[in-house]
Amino acid sequence: MNYTKDTKRIKSWIEEYLIPKYPELVQPMIDAYDAFDHYRYGGYKDHELLEKITLVATSHRGPLYENGTDLLAHLTQFSEKACEKVIEMSKSSKSHVRFNSILSVDKDSPLALKLNLFKIVLNDKSKRVKSKAWDWIERIKFKEILPDMYNSLINEKDEELKKSGLFSYYLLKDGFYLREGSSSESKELTVVIKSGLSSRTLTLDECKSPILEKIIKEIQNNN
Repeated sequence: MNYTKDTKRIKSWIEEYLIPKYPELVQPMIDAYDAFDHYRYGGYKDHELLEKITLVATSHRGPLYENGTDLLAHLTQFSEKACEKVIEMSKSSKSHVRFNSILSVDKDSPLALKLNLFKIVLNDKSKRVKSKAWDWIERIKFKEILPDMYNSLINEKDEELKKSGLFSYYLLKDGFYLREGSSSESKELTVVIKSGLSSRTLTLDECKSPILEKIIKEIQNNN
């Protein structure tokens, strides 16, 4: 296998993981990473290079879209064309491509792009797409879209799906979420901490204010 100067950084991953398991994905992956670097070095002007990145970002194959969407998300910070590609993906007739459009933004992507994208996918007909939208909004801490996220959740008819979305909504809005526990005598508290999430089972008495506020602060300070 011949590697360019720019794709040597993924050499170990390709040879130890991709070639043994998915040899047919090797060339598209190398092409995408190579295009990513050349697009950056060229001042984000050769937009034809974006096609090789979009090819893997719109794939249904995990190793491709997981890497391709990450590359595309980075490029949205610097390239309007990359932003346009993400919006195109969000309007695709294929649900997996619309799903991947959500992964193609991160916390550093332009505000206008994220607002536009999530206003589209929060109303998607696919439950999988909407569920990922709710999850991703919380992951990238995109509070500006909270009103639209809430409206999307309120209109959701699938109660189990709605519960998972409300979990993400309240974690982002309040920094914690208190839900029913495994018994009628307890509740489950989940708190956002620097390293992710921390959960604790509480008695009903502990769920009362100001005890609850004290417990939340303790969890945040100790993590």
